[in-house]
Amino acid sequence: APEGLFFCDGKKTNSPCDPTWNDAWRASILNVAADTGAQVLNTVGWEAARGRGTKDRPDGTHFTGSALTQYAQWMVGEFVAHSAG
Repeated sequence: APEGLFFCDGKKTNSPCDPTWNDAWRASILNVAADTGAQVLNTVGWEAARGRGTKDRPDGTHFTGSALTQYAQWMVGEFVAHSAG
């Protein structure tokens, strides 16, 4: 699949498919969570443990195929586990 399959217009830079943009976005989420006491799911860790890279995210941003289903299942488990505490 080409870069920017979903909404990046084929651009890897200066778009939400840009790794630098993604790093800044993640940092802003973590900063807000730290300021408010919110919890953030470790999706980066989940993805890294799979070791599938572009097979799971052909545009570098969005999960597709079975990875999307497995990601949703993992998230539900995380939500349940964190809401029980």
